[in-house]
Amino acid sequence: MNSVIIHFKGPSYEEIESRAKDIKIIDGSCSSEEGENFQFWRYEDYKTEYAPEEKSIVENSIGGKPTASFQLLCRTSCGRFALDKMIKLFSIVEGVMDDDNDGYWQLKQMKSAYLNSSASNIYNLNEHTS
Repeated sequence: MNSVIIHFKGPSYEEIESRAKDIKIIDGSCSSEEGENFQFWRYEDYKTEYAPEEKSIVENSIGGKPTASFQLLCRTSCGRFALDKMIKLFSIVEGVMDDDNDGYWQLKQMKSAYLNSSASNIYNLNEHTS
């Protein structure tokens, strides 16, 4: 399983969790049409695990320090389903997704990859953006 980290500025952890439940990202876990599960939980290690240059990228992307961060874990085969869910969440609240591969993605870029290729997912966005 692979994971990504999603950062938000403004909303609290509780607000993001409420939005995530509304669009069926969390209810323990969520299943795609293929029956693959993914998990979405609070990520509270931003201060200790991110290097200064990574923090700078995140904070420039969202306009300040994150007020809530989450980790999304799923199988690659569920990555397209997870990308769809992240697009829905980012359509409600602005954020940035760190793919843990030197890629930082916002709504416009994720939508572009999603529309450009049916093979795009949260783990290969750099291959499908224009």
